[in-house]
Amino acid sequence: MAKPAAYRRSVAALVLGTATVALWADDQVLWRSWGARDGFAETYTYRLSLTPDGRVWARHGAVPTMSTFDGYVATRMPDPRSSVQPDWPTESRVYACPGCAPWVISEGELRTFQAGRWVVHHSPAGVGQLREAVPIGSRVVVITETGLEEYAPATRTWREIGAARQTAIRPFLQAVPSVSSEIWIVGERGLGRLLVTN
Repeated sequence: MAKPAAYRRSVAALVLGTATVALWADDQVLWRSWGARDGFAETYTYRLSLTPDGRVWARHGAVPTMSTFDGYVATRMPDPRSSVQPDWPTESRVYACPGCAPWVISEGELRTFQAGRWVVHHSPAGVGQLREAVPIGSRVVVITETGLEEYAPATRTWREIGAARQTAIRPFLQAVPSVSSEIWIVGERGLGRLLVTN
């Protein structure tokens, strides 16, 4: 015996409604959020990075502190900026590598966190605006708008990475470290990958 059309529509609506509830419930289990009540300096975050040890570094808005988060506990530390109001284009994400200090570009300067404070490292003249600082072992690759520079903190010396002149993706905008000493670089004209060798 054929079922009436109203019955078939009711069954279809019931199945669809059950599937929607199942998807909603599943989404609630997977999604977690944290904010100021969990120890962050503030809920608003404008720069976020993940280090190889699994910690998240969060830079916030017009507050003098930033946050690190290990998945359980948020810890506050001083933000690298000296001014309260951020100049967004001159502030980068914080990056670190296993066994090395965190590095950042803040207020257009290269800085590292040592002994509880941010220390400024002077950059060479004529390299343009500093964009990102990515530590790789004992060196820091600094992305500028016109090229790539390698900084050796132990000797405070700079060396141009000449291969940067060979790419057509310049000017450079951002960089993200990856596994195996690779750095992905975003330029105005494309995306590139830099493999840093010893």
